[in-house]
Amino acid sequence: LGVTTSARVDTLPQVPTMIEAGFSDRASSSWQGVFVPAGTPRAIVSRLHAELVKTIETPDVRQRYATGGAIAVSSKSPEEFGAFVVAEMVRWGGLAKQVGATAD
Repeated sequence: LGVTTSARVDTLPQVPTMIEAGFSDRASSSWQGVFVPAGTPRAIVSRLHAELVKTIETPDVRQRYATGGAIAVSSKSPEEFGAFVVAEMVRWGGLAKQVGATAD
């Protein structure tokens, strides 16, 4: 028994992560993000990112996430989030090809 997040979950502190249980490649969790159209001015992207991070870091929002069993996480920059999205596409796209998954 273990959680698939990379760190233990506050609401289940006694449950180890899959990594702690010896499955180093089993860290995964759901995530959400905010996307804007390509070409959106940098000033708008920066302001939107700053406001979202400020919101996610509030105790109320963090508690609401925790109540639902989620962990509120924000990126340090829009570029960091973009790199994360690319890595997720590579990871899950590769797995989908490996197992022959299709979007039917």
